[in-house]
Amino acid sequence: IGTCCKPADWANFMSAWERYKMGSNVQPAAEVYEFIECLSEELRTSTTHAHPDIPWESTTSSGF
Repeated sequence: IGTCCKPADWANFMSAWERYKMGSNVQPAAEVYEFIECLSEELRTSTTHAHPDIPWESTTSSGF
């Protein structure tokens, strides 16, 4: 998902994200790592700069 998405795009993305989490059995501790991989490069960069306190890298991430 990228920046400037429409509300309907966000809703569709979140629906797909929930299905992915359930279907892939994503563990709560790995959710942030999996989720960040779903973001566009621009949004990922903005998010990581805005939240430097979150450890963005993990060996448990497999992407979306």
